[in-house]
Amino acid sequence: SSDVCSSDLSNGIVFKHPMARVKKFNETITLERAMRLFWTHGYDGTSLQMLEDEMELVRSSIYNAYGNKRALFHKAITHYKNTIIMDLIDSIDREKDIRKAVAKLLNGEVQLHFNQKNPGGCLIVLSVLEKARHGDQSTQLLESIIQKMEEFLFNKILKAQNDGQISDQINAKNTAVTIAATVLGIAVMGKAGFKKEALQQIAKTATRLLEHP
Repeated sequence: SSDVCSSDLSNGIVFKHPMARVKKFNETITLERAMRLFWTHGYDGTSLQMLEDEMELVRSSIYNAYGNKRALFHKAITHYKNTIIMDLIDSIDREKDIRKAVAKLLNGEVQLHFNQKNPGGCLIVLSVLEKARHGDQSTQLLESIIQKMEEFLFNKILKAQNDGQISDQINAKNTAVTIAATVLGIAVMGKAGFKKEALQQIAKTATRLLEHP
């Protein structure tokens, strides 16, 4: 039984006091739910009541586990980076051919939008569009993720040049920034309703930046 018995020694009466039940939950699963809610509705469009319903937690439990709404959003963005983004980056990093790697990155962004399991678009990009709604900590996190993508591409392009895959006349920095911007643009256009074929053509065109200048 979940009851605790205690005895009143003066008259031998036994009382039962219900034990407090603490609801346990998987923080990773609930954080995933919050991430997808922000991904669907944006920061401003996601209310605390929506978070309570989707995460199946009372507000006090959300505050205790994750902090306030802004802190929860920050954790959701970090979770997105560590799962969705890193899975894509890891698959690209394993690709030795720079053209195939960039094509995989750009088309991966297209697939991210059209994958029926996802809300559509890229959570990072959509959050950047709401930049004015975020505190300094979340804004810095968003900017750092985009910067890391640029740095990753820059280093990947430099290595390809050193390996003789592409011309060393290509400006590695400018090309990396342009490809990263194309990734962001594909996400925005996908959310705006552009067709998959149109986005794939953009990806194909951007990959040609690695051809001889």
